[in-house]
Amino acid sequence: MAEWTDEYCFHCRREFTDIRDFPLIYIDAVSVLKPEQIPADVFFKKDKSRNFSAQIKDLLAANSALKEYSSSLESLVGIRFAKTRDVLPKWYEHGENIPGAENFQLHLLEIDRKNGNRNTELCLFVKEPSDVYKEIFKIGNIEYSGIFSPPD
Repeated sequence: MAEWTDEYCFHCRREFTDIRDFPLIYIDAVSVLKPEQIPADVFFKKDKSRNFSAQIKDLLAANSALKEYSSSLESLVGIRFAKTRDVLPKWYEHGENIPGAENFQLHLLEIDRKNGNRNTELCLFVKEPSDVYKEIFKIGNIEYSGIFSPPD
């Protein structure tokens, strides 16, 4: 008989480390910043020469892929047994680059638990001149419970 779990696969005991490890999830809450909530100064932690605030605001306001993703996340809040593939951006099958947003990627990063739930941050990464992507700014959060399979 299958059992609820958010720590390990009950078949192989593999640890679930992030949202992609679960076949099903229950989303308790989603928050995605609006363009007007972006601070005026968004820099790399150690490099204050490039301000990304305007680019991030434009991305949130006008990028259709990111807007569609944000809306789809909000529509999944409270749905029992949502398929994890429905929680990931559609473009992830081609990589983490945001369509129509050259040099930007969206990463889903697992963070500490809150209120007993798992949390995944939606983080923007930007391409540096060295062709390495670095985290620049958190634009949202998914609070969820991971489910291996629904109870019988």
